[in-house]
Amino acid sequence: MEPRVSSLIVAAALAVSLAPCRPAAAASSVIFKATMVDIVVQPDGTAEQTIHQELYAANDVAAAQVAQIPLSFSPSMETMEVVEAYTLKPDGRRIAVSPAAIQEQAEPVATGAPMFSDRRRKTVVFPEVAGGDTMVLTARRQIRVPQLPGLFQATYAYPRTLAYDHVHVSVHVPTAMQLRVDTLGPTLTTAEAGGTTTYTWDYRAPDALPPTPTAIAPFERAPHIVMSTMQDWETLGRAYRKLADPKAAVTPKTQALADEITAGTTDRRQQAERLYTWVSLHIRYVAVFLANGALEPHAADAVLANGYGDCKDHVVLFETLLRAKGIPSVGALINSGNGYTLTKVPSTVGLDHIITYIPEFDLYADTTMGVAPFGVLGFAEYGKPVVLAVESGPAVRRTPLADQASNSETMRAVATLSPDGRIDGQSRTDATGAYGVTLRHVARGIAVDGADGMAEKQLKALGLDGTGHLETAPSGTLEAAAWINGRYSLKPDTRMMDGGEFALPTGLRMLARPGDGLIGPLSVRDLSPSEPTPCFGGRQLEELSLTLPEGRKIARLPKDREVVGDGFRFTSHWAMDASVLKVTREMVSTIDRPVCEGEQRRQTARALQDIRRDYAERVRFEDAP
Repeated sequence: MEPRVSSLIVAAALAVSLAPCRPAAAASSVIFKATMVDIVVQPDGTAEQTIHQELYAANDVAAAQVAQIPLSFSPSMETMEVVEAYTLKPDGRRIAVSPAAIQEQAEPVATGAPMFSDRRRKTVVFPEVAGGDTMVLTARRQIRVPQLPGLFQATYAYPRTLAYDHVHVSVHVPTAMQLRVDTLGPTLTTAEAGGTTTYTWDYRAPDALPPTPTAIAPFERAPHIVMSTMQDWETLGRAYRKLADPKAAVTPKTQALADEITAGTTDRRQQAERLYTWVSLHIRYVAVFLANGALEPHAADAVLANGYGDCKDHVVLFETLLRAKGIPSVGALINSGNGYTLTKVPSTVGLDHIITYIPEFDLYADTTMGVAPFGVLGFAEYGKPVVLAVESGPAVRRTPLADQASNSETMRAVATLSPDGRIDGQSRTDATGAYGVTLRHVARGIAVDGADGMAEKQLKALGLDGTGHLETAPSGTLEAAAWINGRYSLKPDTRMMDGGEFALPTGLRMLARPGDGLIGPLSVRDLSPSEPTPCFGGRQLEELSLTLPEGRKIARLPKDREVVGDGFRFTSHWAMDASVLKVTREMVSTIDRPVCEGEQRRQTARALQDIRRDYAERVRFEDAP
């Protein structure tokens, strides 16, 4: 994911976190002996949910880690009651949790961005817990205000890295609501009586499996239950539109602002770009999850007055300003991470972000990034399905693919090696497209840590000992191209002067090296060739050079390399020009799909192995005569 923080705008309406506060020491040492959920749904989408869980800890370490269970809820929309909780000893004794051991506090939030939230957490702390004990909990949640009026949805997932002796889920829904379900793993049965349809799932997975690395969201392959009374994606689009549209009403204040920002131009695309730039640069991103804030935005005037908002608020303000100039737009619900598919039944699961779609220009825009030029997205937003908040017509579309012609990064580093082993160098990184977005986020980090502090931090991350300085492109603009310059000095390394092997200095590297990212992650070595990965169009280039001390010669140049596959080509070329050692590496990807899988993924997996070998190449000086 891109190095910005996206707001989590949607979640399963009745999902409840019953996971331990911390992961267990080993999957086999914690067993979900019983996981029971019973939900009674009303015609207006409100519901009562009863949860019963029995969590077994095989040893003292596991017991210490799972001896407290958190229950998350929003008091403005629901209630959460602990009905019963106790520690069950192997000899059958029950040690009840006292009311004082049920602690309520504000829900901890991610530290990557400012956040306002009314979500609360009740943490049940179990007494006298030891290995061999079972934590037993029964809780009841009343959903008083559904996130989407008149609609019900819920999702449960059962990762195979955990052990489940018995899962039982039952949902009672008015037959007229027509619940749609998607099930993988659990067994489903249905029964109808007296105008109510009961859906029952049972599932057992007593043996936990070891975790395996994945590059895309594994949700659809993991055992799960997804249920929703939304009959199609258009229902979701209309429901969200109903929440958001009144908040985007043009007011005298927003009309005056739109006129001021677009003064001097009648070109509609230029007007849209100016409005986009203004919102991007003037409205801070702050997650706001108050009441139904996980789904419902604030009014545009309120966002404007505050000077901040989350992604929903950004979209509403941008839509209002566009509407003031007669330019229609709609919100587009999207996954901000590594999810590339929608659930099989309409649901907000995985749709954790919202951006803007402008039909007139067939263009997507995300003002929350604050650094992206108009029409440019971050890597995680390309090639994704979206659900448009439309009143009519098809709701499901897909964002464009990352384009090789506009998505590029170039790194040039020039260094000089002194006779004592000291290295002094300069580097420059230029980027456009999604790479430019990433580089501008890096520049923001430099502004926080300081030009010297960030340089030293980067050198340490590369395993180098030295000092440096960074210079960035001017902030406050959203130009198409971004750049960062760097200069550095490394302490002498006598090993390389005494015949040790060494790699060419890469300078103050700001972005990924050629071959990393466009066709899959270079760093995840144990990713199976059968595991799909995100793929992008783009171009990566690095040119490294090192001026050698007088009289020094390289023993042997590494061989050039070319790695070619379906839609991509990687090359490396070594050269010696007088006393200057050079290597040029380039990756060009024209892959025209968002995910590499099947035969193409097998090709990229082999290619990544060859590229790793190329980066492992080292040189050394000839032995002294």
